[in-house]
Amino acid sequence: MHSVFRIKKVIQRLAIVAASSMTLTGCYKYKELEQVPNAAYLRVFNSIPFTVDALHAGQAAPFLCFLVDPVTDADGIPNGGAISGDWLQTRNAFSLSYAADAATALNAQQKQSQINAGLPTEDVVNANYEYPGKLHVLTAPAMNGMDLSAWAQIPSGKHRFVFVARPQDNRPFGELPGTLRKNMIIDTTIDLEPGEVYTMSALATDIDKNQYGVNVRQEQFVHENFDPGRVYATFYNLSSVRPYLASDPHFPSYWNFADTLVVSYTCWVNDDNLSNNVASPQWPLNGSNNVYMTTLYRGKSDGVFTSLPFLTRENFFDQQGVLRTWTFLKPGSATKSGTLPYISFKFTDPSPLRSKYGNYPLLLCSADPAVYNTLENLNISTGSPLQGPNPSLIYQPNLFGVVQSGGSVNIYPTVNIFEIINDKVYLMQLQRNFEKVPQ
Repeated sequence: MHSVFRIKKVIQRLAIVAASSMTLTGCYKYKELEQVPNAAYLRVFNSIPFTVDALHAGQAAPFLCFLVDPVTDADGIPNGGAISGDWLQTRNAFSLSYAADAATALNAQQKQSQINAGLPTEDVVNANYEYPGKLHVLTAPAMNGMDLSAWAQIPSGKHRFVFVARPQDNRPFGELPGTLRKNMIIDTTIDLEPGEVYTMSALATDIDKNQYGVNVRQEQFVHENFDPGRVYATFYNLSSVRPYLASDPHFPSYWNFADTLVVSYTCWVNDDNLSNNVASPQWPLNGSNNVYMTTLYRGKSDGVFTSLPFLTRENFFDQQGVLRTWTFLKPGSATKSGTLPYISFKFTDPSPLRSKYGNYPLLLCSADPAVYNTLENLNISTGSPLQGPNPSLIYQPNLFGVVQSGGSVNIYPTVNIFEIINDKVYLMQLQRNFEKVPQ
């Protein structure tokens, strides 16, 4: 069975606590960890940007160890905790509600370019793009009809959370010398309610001052009454205080999205009758052209989900009945527009001073989710907005889920959380939990 977009039932990831010897009549046996009583559910991202310039030379390298209720040595330096998320790498631009690389080796992120160049495997540093990510832990059950196995169980109640900047090598955090374990950049206490779902992001709150903090979001999507036949999306602005260089139009390579943004959407469909006559035969769906969605404010967690169109099945196939194509993205080469329906988002700064900075990029959600993260995050930020009437383009995966299985193609709607962080747009896509593939 070939699956372009993975179908996955909710499972509990198992931890090996005992194993018997393999014999002719026996096999390995594993015991599932006991459920955490009164559990809350937690997912953690490292969302600290890596700024390389003379003004920010003292910035902590965004490679972290995350500790819950840390344990310290005789010198008061943390060397472990009740929960540890080591080798926490900068997050992927696109993530699902289940860990796509769960149960893989921590160093499995070696780039194909490194392999092709013949670099030794010891040059590859252990990395985990989120917590729990690749770690073997008990996870959240399906909630509100969605697979949430990317969230780990954690005892509810008040906990101390610490993020430590650590070197990029393969030594576990507890084996590092004390001088490399004491760079705590975030130290906070948070009270978690039982049964609730939390997403935590480590952030730079003020890049110029090397200040860091966390955003902890108590997710409301588990309480929403979603229509199973609609696509949903919401936006958050988790950006830092605007850095000095991003505030000066004389430095076009440095920019952030504004603290206040008006967000609108357009749903695009393909017109086969125009394919031979125009370069890009996509047209806005009637009633879905530049529709106001929300006004977004930095640091405010409104979390209001907007219902977006979900199209009929025939829109996803050409006149010969062949599945349409995703936008083709490849670093270093021209982007090729796809023909699948997709949704775009426009960002507008209502400030009258915006004109001197140019237009913000237009976000096109048209890429193939199966390969998007292999593009090394080159398509979530253009480096700077363009001057003039035409905005530059950034990309995220398509919001219409496409599943190919057993010779059949099925289309299903998704629930989507976008996070704007400085000059980048991240997407966390929630996959609906289903026993039967919806049409």
